[in-house]
Amino acid sequence: SDSLFVVVGGLGGLGRCITDWLLSKMVSGKVILLGRSTPDVAAQLWIDSRGSDSVRVEYREADVCSMASLRKAIPEEEISQITGVIHTAGVLDDQLFEDIDWSRFESTVSSKLNGAWNLDKLLSPSPLEFFVTFGSIASIFVPKGQASHNAANGALDGFAAYRRANGRPITHIQWG
Repeated sequence: SDSLFVVVGGLGGLGRCITDWLLSKMVSGKVILLGRSTPDVAAQLWIDSRGSDSVRVEYREADVCSMASLRKAIPEEEISQITGVIHTAGVLDDQLFEDIDWSRFESTVSSKLNGAWNLDKLLSPSPLEFFVTFGSIASIFVPKGQASHNAANGALDGFAAYRRANGRPITHIQWG
């Protein structure tokens, strides 16, 4: 009860599923959904239909790749109240290795790795009960044309190992 959770990539398919699951378990508290874009009408209706008298759902526009954007979305007074974070954000931009455009490659890696790293740094004062990330078997077996997806998920594997080595909670779900 009275928990505060953050779901990054909250308007994506996985973010919505996770949010619905969280809400089904909560007695009271708040879920903050973070995303890069302004919700369209359908997304806003979905947000408005969630929550109850005792559980609030808020959407805040933020790019987790930018610490300044994160700090703006999550004020300092809320940081110590956050119980758990679920990082579902990700970008899939297939391109063959020999044709890689660096800005596209970097965008794919950044949403997962820089996003997780910025959340880790921002929320380090929080007594987090959990920090969940979603990776992919693509970090081990590279599907054709998914070098950036491979790198992003491999970096997230390393991030999970880093948190574990420092005695901090992490659940890294590797789809595949």
